[in-house]
Amino acid sequence: MSSPRLASGLPGRFWAGLGALALALLVTGAAEAGSASGATSVPEQAAAGIDPQVPPGATRGDDSSTVGGVDGTYLLLGPSLASVREEQQWEVLAGGQLTLLRIAERATLAAVGVAVGVARPAVADRPRLWSEVIVGARPAGVLAGLAGGGGVEFSPVQQPRWRAHLGVWIFAGAVPYARVGVLQGGGVFAEVGVQIDLPIWRW
Repeated sequence: MSSPRLASGLPGRFWAGLGALALALLVTGAAEAGSASGATSVPEQAAAGIDPQVPPGATRGDDSSTVGGVDGTYLLLGPSLASVREEQQWEVLAGGQLTLLRIAERATLAAVGVAVGVARPAVADRPRLWSEVIVGARPAGVLAGLAGGGGVEFSPVQQPRWRAHLGVWIFAGAVPYARVGVLQGGGVFAEVGVQIDLPIWRW
């Protein structure tokens, strides 16, 4: 028969031993879970020669997540302002254009598209409609290219007159351009101006 002092100490020892066993099981389980998941701390990654700031499968300096970030097909709309030399006189044209443009920065032709526009001389009632095909590249990291097409000029006192043009352009926030062309019935014209293309849709 145990003494009262020994009997009173058994419950305390029992609960203390049970707590220690539970704590040991928890520590062991956590260690096994970390090992199974393959997770390592930042110091462990550094010691193993792994850069914790670079995602798996990538290398430092790999900008594949940002290059080509503007690739896509755009619908652009914006105003234009130009100065035209035609029939031995200069005139100012104000208008606008709608452009459908495909951008693929890594392709040989980084830009391919079509545009339609309208313009009107500042001092004459001869509105003009035109359309053109656009191609561009990035030879030195700057998007630039060619545009060629044709149009028609309307007059209240003459028959509509057709025209054709070929031009160069460069993207610099706005789009400055220069064109030369021929007129129906003879004659040539030269035009320099700037367009502002605002994206209204992308897909």
